Amino acid sequence: SIIAAMLAKALRFESDRPVETVGLASLLHDIGLCDMPPDFREENADKLPQELLEKYQEHPAKGAEILRKIPGIQTVAVQAVAQHHRRRGKKVFPSNHAVGQINRVAEIIGISDEFVCVLARMKTDPTISLYDEMSKHFPGFSFPVVEAFRTLFFFPKADGL
Repeated sequence: SIIAAMLAKALRFESDRPVETVGLASLLHDIGLCDMPPDFREENADKLPQELLEKYQEHPAKGAEILRKIPGIQTVAVQAVAQHHRRRGKKVFPSNHAVGQINRVAEIIGISDEFVCVLARMKTDPTISLYDEMSKHFPGFSFPVVEAFRTLFFFPKADGL
């Protein structure tokens, strides 16, 4: 949620209720995993057999359905939870969408989630290059989201320059 909030600020994300829109959506993006086996919470879908992978891939839709039932949750936050695994130009669940059809909050959550997953993998494999691993994911996100991410985490501007 902190990473997503930093990205939202860097992107000058505007909303009537930005904390709810980005903060709540990022905090609850995996709520659809709550009634699934604990192994799914590791989010290493590459290691799941096909039948379990299909069940795991239902969690964004389940999470969105849970949030829809809560009064006052913004539609954009619900949509972001439903889309947080979608990527541009790539077949990623729950379905492939054309450029422009992915909610910006979903992109913010998605790239933040990828970052956290790479950081977790680095704990067990210190040879992983953070920049190289993240660069593999960049084509799945819009240019503004990738540039905001790069600026925040890889190429910060020096004060006064």
